Amino acid sequence: MSNLKIYYSPNLKMTFSKLNYSPIVPNYYDTAQNIIYYSGNWNSISNAKLIEYLFKSFDISESQISKDEFVSILLHNIPVKYEMPSAPPEGLLPDGSTGRFGEEFVYKELVAKFGESRVNWLNKGGETYKEYDFEILGRNNDVLYYVDAKATTTGELSGDTVPIYIRTSEWAFMQKCKDNYIIARVYNAKTSSAYTKYLKMGLQTLKELCNGETKVKTAYNNVYVR
Repeated sequence: MSNLKIYYSPNLKMTFSKLNYSPIVPNYYDTAQNIIYYSGNWNSISNAKLIEYLFKSFDISESQISKDEFVSILLHNIPVKYEMPSAPPEGLLPDGSTGRFGEEFVYKELVAKFGESRVNWLNKGGETYKEYDFEILGRNNDVLYYVDAKATTTGELSGDTVPIYIRTSEWAFMQKCKDNYIIARVYNAKTSSAYTKYLKMGLQTLKELCNGETKVKTAYNNVYVR
């Protein structure tokens, strides 16, 4: 236990030379050297594994103390520093090649799901600077969804260190199309392990959220819940 070392770094990157892959990670435990590395706030969600590392290093079991109790002790003895997010590390800022990869990747997924005739890629021939990248069409060529691709070269666990850039025009469009605007977040862009998470966006005021009606279907009748 006395030999444990803990280091903080603004950014951690693991390198897999054979795969030519260097993901950014929130933390890492070098068991051979008994060294823990982490970035960000130690008690953030992305650093949840730090508690597991400490349990392993100190040879503590949950029969001795629960993880919640352990965190409570740490909170009383270790200051937590809250900071505004800093600028992304060099190389993580959005660029043309990352964005284009993201759009091509999302286009293939949308075509596989809806068919080529129902997916309109606005930037297929070049950047149009519209508020979205794709239109998913209905059977009557009406627009069912507007999809905007947002790509990052990082993985999902470290994605909180990389902001999603939204233009003012896109923000305004989200408010106009509350029910059918989707952000397609592409992780690990420009690698063979790229994948997408789809986030349905709907900007509303608190009043709209509280006054909205949700239709709940039951086997007997329709019930409206306010």
